[in-house]
Amino acid sequence: IQEMKKRNPSIHFHIEFASIRRDEVRSAVEEVLFPISDSLGTNEVELSWIARDLNVDSDGIENGDVEKISNTLLKLRKTGLKRVHFHTLGFYLLAFDDDFYDADNERMALTFAALSAAQRAKEGYLDSKKLKEALEIPFSKMKYHEWKERNTHFILFPTKIAEHQKISVGLGDTISSLGFVLG
Repeated sequence: IQEMKKRNPSIHFHIEFASIRRDEVRSAVEEVLFPISDSLGTNEVELSWIARDLNVDSDGIENGDVEKISNTLLKLRKTGLKRVHFHTLGFYLLAFDDDFYDADNERMALTFAALSAAQRAKEGYLDSKKLKEALEIPFSKMKYHEWKERNTHFILFPTKIAEHQKISVGLGDTISSLGFVLG
């Protein structure tokens, strides 16, 4: 990754975190990859483990405590990550460096990612021709919110929740990877 970045400074790297149960392996991944990557995607379980590894209180993360989650994302940004995309059922919370990413692009990317994930959940696969149908899928009860804190821009975005899902595995990957590519 470092060699590729040296050869092409405009290339950006995104890590979609995985549930790595072994503390030593997970810590090694965090220690090696976070400082040389630009973006991270993580869910509530993964973030609670990362928080413990960073010596941050993880209580409430798995229950969707936005304050605890945003504090952990701030700590993660200090590792060198310019963008951290948290995803869970109900909302996404994106934390990013305003000097590196454009807020308008990030908003549009989150909107597209929400539509894509909802359409994929409903149909079982991603079909760009059916994205318009995802507009009819309702948003969760979370309210859209933006704020800035310590050089970090936050966007809390409600998810769209398909009533009769055909798939749920990999939706977080769809959300944060599309958000990264388009943002």
